[in-house]
Amino acid sequence: LLLATGLAAVAVRHMQALVETSGHDALTGLPNRSWLLQRMPHVFANARNSGASLTLVLLDIDRFKRVNDEAGPQADDRALRHIASTMDEILADNESLARIGGQEFVMLLHGPAGSAWERLDRLRRTLVERPFLPERGQDAFAFTFSAGLAAWPQDGGSTSSLLGCADRRLKCAKAAGGNRIVAR
Repeated sequence: LLLATGLAAVAVRHMQALVETSGHDALTGLPNRSWLLQRMPHVFANARNSGASLTLVLLDIDRFKRVNDEAGPQADDRALRHIASTMDEILADNESLARIGGQEFVMLLHGPAGSAWERLDRLRRTLVERPFLPERGQDAFAFTFSAGLAAWPQDGGSTSSLLGCADRRLKCAKAAGGNRIVAR
């Protein structure tokens, strides 16, 4: 039994490593952190060559843990897919959405931070208007999110500097009570 448990644990770790290196999140099908880090140099080069503005958004679903607590882990997974699908709808063809962990996402939006803020505010309202229903007879969950925006190149010229800036702004949004977007 001990040997079988050990082998199973090794197999699970290898599977997780394969998923991570594949560049996509197994649950939502979205790109993951690995994909994001590999892709960003190309995104910066394209933006630099075209003279385009770029906004990186770090977004965290507010109080998401309540879904698991109230409706269970299967509902939790379906809720994440519901949220990811709704977020994906606001993206233009050349924009990206990645799930980088838990209920945390990164969006790469073309355009200045002000335009990105307006689009995210519409998304915030849309998520509330489209609640997630875990099962018939259960209460629906209307989700909100907190987000931090970082504009390239004004707020940083590298992936780590933009993520750091967006993270600081996300923390400000959370500290102010959540359900808000911080761009400055």
